Amino acid sequence: MHILLAQSLENCVLFGLVAFTVWLVAQRMKAQEQLTHLHLEQRGKLLDRFQDAEGLEAFVRSDEGRRLLLEAPHQVPPGLRMLQVGLLAIPVGSGLLCLGHAWLQRVKPAGDYLDAHFAFQGFRAELAGGLLLALGLGLLAGGLVARRVGRG
Repeated sequence: MHILLAQSLENCVLFGLVAFTVWLVAQRMKAQEQLTHLHLEQRGKLLDRFQDAEGLEAFVRSDEGRRLLLEAPHQVPPGLRMLQVGLLAIPVGSGLLCLGHAWLQRVKPAGDYLDAHFAFQGFRAELAGGLLLALGLGLLAGGLVARRVGRG
């Protein structure tokens, strides 16, 4: 009974983490879309203020007009997203690695089914933690290189 309860709890926690991650990504995409829409709306209002083509042409040829019309709504510096994800993945991967190691330390050599279950869960947690830690370190290194190259 305890094993079934533990497995159900693990599945609920895993589902919650996946759902939370999907929600975060959806919120980020929604915020980016709103920011882009606001920026395009501001550009449209600015261009609507000009009544004739000569005034618009003079504005577009000016440095301020060119800068205002050509700038992107929100430019993320090179490698920043990779740095953010890497910095998030490293502690989560480290935590899973430590959790898996702790589970494996609790397993007795000649144990029963519960010990085998802990051993399997510990192995899974160590594997996921190691992969996440490696991914985080790779993203961190890639983000640092991208930032360095992006600066010129």
